[in-house]
Formats: sequence, C-alpha cells, structure tokens
Amino acid sequence: MVEEQFTLFMTEAFKWNWLENTYWISQILLLVIAGLAAGCGYRQLRTIELQRRATFLLELDRRFDEPTMAEARVLWSDLQDKAQEIVTDRAPRVNDGERMQQVQAEFTKILGQMREGDEEGYSKLMKILGFFETVGLMVRHGYVPLDDIDKLFRGPIIGIDVCFRDHIDGRQKEAGVPAGLYEHALFLSGTVRQRLG
Repeated sequence: MVEEQFTLFMTEAFKWNWLENTYWISQILLLVIAGLAAGCGYRQLRTIELQRRATFLLELDRRFDEPTMAEARVLWSDLQDKAQEIVTDRAPRVNDGERMQQVQAEFTKILGQMREGDEEGYSKLMKILGFFETVGLMVRHGYVPLDDIDKLFRGPIIGIDVCFRDHIDGRQKEAGVPAGLYEHALFLSGTVRQRLG
C-alpha cells in the first residue's frame, strides 16, 4: 500500500507539463545567472578598489620623493644627528630610554630656535608634517589602511613622534593657533608607535 502511494505520488509529481516545467527551469537558470553576475560584479568592484588604493599609495610615495621633500628629509636627518651628538656629548653613559627622552627635548629646543631664527628651514620641516597630516587624515577616515601606510612609511612616522610631538604639543597651546594643529600627523605617529608596543 505504501509503495503504491509512493509510486502514484512520484508519477503525479513528474508528469510532464511542459509549460510549467519550462517556467520553473527558466527561473532556476535566471537565479544562477543573477548569482554569477553578482559574483563577477563584486570581484570587479574589489579589483577597482585595490587598484585605487595602489594608485593612491604610489602617488604618496612619489610625493614623498619630490625634491622639496627630499631637501626637508635631509635637513631633518641632519638635525636628528645634531640632537644625538649634543646628547651624547652631554651625557655619554645614559641608557637608551633616557637618551631618547633627552634627544626629544633637544630636538624640541632646536625646532624652537629654528622657528625664531631660520624660518626657511623651519618651513621645510613643516612640509614633512603637512605630508603626514594628509596621510593621517586618510588613515583616520579609512580611505587607506593603516597597515599599508605603516609598511610604507614606518621609519619617518616614528621619527615624527620622537622629533615633533613635543614641539607640536607646545604650539597647540599657544594663543591664536587653530585647534587641531597637525592632529592627524600626531594621531598617525601615535598609532604606529602603539603597534610597536
């Protein structure tokens, strides 16, 4: 009895109603095609996003290597060496942590002197901060991943934290200075420094 009912059910279920079956087959095919199109569309959008990001990073790298930035980086390196030399001469036997704090303080003093007496050199150094202000803004708003920027510019970003943070903190407290002066550059340098531990 059960076999007869099953056979009857199967026979009725698979009776060929060509119009209805054609409709259902076409709907299934349409669903498969729509799924494939959505998958291809997503893949294409992902590729475009990666290309946009790569183009942006290449443009940042090109901008960082421009002659005016190269001059500013050379000046920055020379001033770091000068601050290191002053600290080493003054206290040759301090540990690395103490030496770093003293170099920070010395570099802040050098920047203050440059601001008063060497406006051209000071302006060159501020170009570096301006560059990283833009990069920090892009990272903060999610336009470019921090990981990519960290891999591309880790050394200079850490250098900003060491060399410029105290100076900028002091400038932000001055009267007439707009709120948030170089806040994105400091955000970027602080975030990268935290990643290092």
